[in-house]
Amino acid sequence: MPAPGWTFLQWLGDVSGTNATNSLRMSRDQYVEAVFGTTLRTTTSGNGSVIIDPAAGVYPYGYTVTLTALPQTGSGFSLWGNAASGTNNPLRISITNANPAVSCLFAPLNAAEVTLTLIENGHGQVMVKPSAARYVTVVTLDRSNVITAIFTRSVRLVAWPWVVHASEDEFRFRFSGDLGRAYELQQSTDLISWQSVGFLTNVFGAVQYGDPFQDTAPQRFYRLVILP
Repeated sequence: MPAPGWTFLQWLGDVSGTNATNSLRMSRDQYVEAVFGTTLRTTTSGNGSVIIDPAAGVYPYGYTVTLTALPQTGSGFSLWGNAASGTNNPLRISITNANPAVSCLFAPLNAAEVTLTLIENGHGQVMVKPSAARYVTVVTLDRSNVITAIFTRSVRLVAWPWVVHASEDEFRFRFSGDLGRAYELQQSTDLISWQSVGFLTNVFGAVQYGDPFQDTAPQRFYRLVILP
């Protein structure tokens, strides 16, 4: 039952799917996780816009979203408000409250002031020294700039700690990554030859997969390939 402002997204563990009502036969120890999500809204005041990464309609609880304030020519970012605060740009916000609304204030630049906007594309962080929303024009920075840093978008595979009790005939794991991104799941017994297991899309922030034990290989490895 979702709390006000939240939406049920999916089941993880020994129950799967998106039906809010489900049944489970208690013949052994079981683990069930219900995932809920909510929306994120941004508003702007002044001349500028906000880039939301990733852009999604609903975000699962605890998901971290990056907000980047992008001022127009002649304006500079001033501060965040409502569900966020401060002057960090980009801003990372964890979704833990229902329907958070973040406001972004832009203001005209004074004479000889310029801005430096950093857009982080992928999983990484750019450090700026000195860090400021506005800079007074100097020789090395004589106009407003936008710099995009490109990072790899890695995905995290995790074997569930309750895997021994989850099933007697399959190995179960989960992965987390970018919302909406599609992957090809591959497996290998020697880290040399890889075979395709299937295709998975990360719709709600976390995806679980159960691989049946179909052979007697002493070891098995898994990897995810990001699809274009």
